[in-house]
Amino acid sequence: MRQITMIVLGLGLALGAAALVSVLQSGLVAANSAEAAAASASAPSSASGPDEVLVAVLARDLQSGHRITPDDLSVEVVDASADLNGVVRTPLAVVGRVLIASGVKGELLRTMNLARPGTGASIAAQLQPGDRAATVTLRDVGAKVILYPGAKVDVLATMQLLDGRNQRRTATRTILQDRRVLAVDDEIAGGEVAAIDDDGRRRPVARSITVTLAVRPGEVEKLELASEQGTIGLVLRPMEGDVSAANSVATAETMFGESKARNAPRIQDDSAVLAPAPPQGLDADWWDMVVIRGGKSEGHRFDSESEEQEN
Repeated sequence: MRQITMIVLGLGLALGAAALVSVLQSGLVAANSAEAAAASASAPSSASGPDEVLVAVLARDLQSGHRITPDDLSVEVVDASADLNGVVRTPLAVVGRVLIASGVKGELLRTMNLARPGTGASIAAQLQPGDRAATVTLRDVGAKVILYPGAKVDVLATMQLLDGRNQRRTATRTILQDRRVLAVDDEIAGGEVAAIDDDGRRRPVARSITVTLAVRPGEVEKLELASEQGTIGLVLRPMEGDVSAANSVATAETMFGESKARNAPRIQDDSAVLAPAPPQGLDADWWDMVVIRGGKSEGHRFDSESEEQEN
């Protein structure tokens, strides 16, 4: 019996030692695995980016002043290590911009070769043959709510004129009809305008707005005269299907319904002499006479005594 007990005890000790060795080996393997994982996590990762990128290239030869269309561009795969400073990556983002430098087919398109929105090159590209670009300044900034690049407008001029009695009166008349807006401030048709300046600050609110119009030869002088002598106003009109209205003059008399006789134009004879009678009940020492010839008036004053002596 004692021999059997010793054998069983020996087998138990052997099995326990084997189990202890197995546990120690498992713990050592786990520790080594954790240490390796920690070392791998703390090791710096390699900054391996893409070796190739997509860029915009010219699909054909283009001249300076050309306005970019989708058919003018294509994409090409180039090495990322190449000089890509200022190269356009998104072709659709530059559609409508104007080239300020000629380019050949396959050339990389760079932003430095494109006119900034709102510049003269961008506006000139929108002019039709025979058109001129004229800029007017509007005092009413509220007009910016309805104005936009590409809109059709009528141009009104408000000025002070001399009537038949040589008195000044304010009149408004439509001087141009159905003219296209090319730009409002620095926002042009087909372009974008930043809401903030390059330094990140918001632009100050303007007290006037500048509008660039496409006009015909001979109309620039009208705009310049109206801007110098009076006030310019713009009226938005439908894009299509509208007929030009009769060009009438609006004055205070026509607005508030004065008599037709007063509103009728005065026809002046070259030799007309206006000699207003002196006020009744008053003995004037002098009297005035106004002579009008060729649209020019000349005043003369006479003493009443000299007239009586002649009589």
